[in-house]
Amino acid sequence: MDLYLLPSIQGIQLVDQVKSFGVTLHEGLSFDLHVTSLLKQCSQRIYLLRLLPSQGMSSNHLNTIFRVIIVSRILYALPAWGVFMSAAQSGRIDAFLKRAHKCGFSKELLTVNELLVESGSVMFKKMKSPTHCIMLLPPNKKLDYNLRNSECCVLPQCTSSTYKCSFVNWCLFLQK
Repeated sequence: MDLYLLPSIQGIQLVDQVKSFGVTLHEGLSFDLHVTSLLKQCSQRIYLLRLLPSQGMSSNHLNTIFRVIIVSRILYALPAWGVFMSAAQSGRIDAFLKRAHKCGFSKELLTVNELLVESGSVMFKKMKSPTHCIMLLPPNKKLDYNLRNSECCVLPQCTSSTYKCSFVNWCLFLQK
């Protein structure tokens, strides 16, 4: 995807990447740098896990610690950036999770797509809660005419693949 940026504004430097809330975004909505740094952090944490069995740690406890220090790191903001992942990025994370499973750190073989669907579903269910702050938004305008598709909501027409991958649209299609 080609993004055409405006010329530089005096005093503001244009950058190729930005890290915000722990997620690295590269130009063109690429998350290659984020996935690379994520896997680097997780590999460092795997080294710590390798030391624990020699200290007498059971496999059940190893699985719990794996989920706490590695899976939680992968899950952090996954619904926001995971829908934009390329197949290569997804494959790199899946290969890491497969190695962790082979080493005995994880009882079940996890995939990043399973984690993405699970975390997205949990987040969307929380958003539908009557106590969520999004419920303070004004109510939808009622339509007085009948549509052929009597769905609960009307999605805007857009042909952009970036828009189609956004979290809210992804959750709406996930719930069907």
